[in-house]
Amino acid sequence: MKPFLLILFCSFSCFFADAKHITGGEMIYDYLGPGSTPNSRSYRITLRLFRDENCFNCAGMPPTVTIGVFNNDNSQLVTNMNLVLSSSGQLPLNTLPSCITNPPTLTYTVGLYIFEIELPYNATGYTAAYQTCCRIDDIANIPNSIGATYTTLIPGSTSLASEIDSSPRFAQGISIVCYNKPFTLDFSATDPDDNVLEYSLCDAYS
Repeated sequence: MKPFLLILFCSFSCFFADAKHITGGEMIYDYLGPGSTPNSRSYRITLRLFRDENCFNCAGMPPTVTIGVFNNDNSQLVTNMNLVLSSSGQLPLNTLPSCITNPPTLTYTVGLYIFEIELPYNATGYTAAYQTCCRIDDIANIPNSIGATYTTLIPGSTSLASEIDSSPRFAQGISIVCYNKPFTLDFSATDPDDNVLEYSLCDAYS
């Protein structure tokens, strides 16, 4: 039993060492126009994953990901898309607060995974989702072994005034905050369809 436990322990150690790199992510969709079949719509879906380049002994940006697309009318899986990394780039660093006197060197990369899909127009739309096994270390209230899910909701006919609809684009940048000091985070966004954007608060997750 001892050799088995040792091998099992080593396997888990390697798994978590290689997985701790994704600091966050988001998914967006773009309406491309009518599909090639009647009553269908064409969309481009983009997954953005963010990686801390200063992380020690961490895996690189995932070379491939799998994104599931689900029909919200019946919760059925429409397809699984296996994607390779399309491109990557560096995220900008926002203006440093005055409380920082010796700023650290921070480098964050965003990786893009992109695909196009045609979907029949339905009542409640579709959800595209990506799941990852782990998070970065040292989050105070979430163990690294608990994963994360990034999704985007493509609305259906019951909630859209027009079939032409794409995701808002939120501001991207790295913000540094000082312990026990006031700070501001930029949640501004623009909408490619010139829709009015509204913000509201909801109940927190457990």
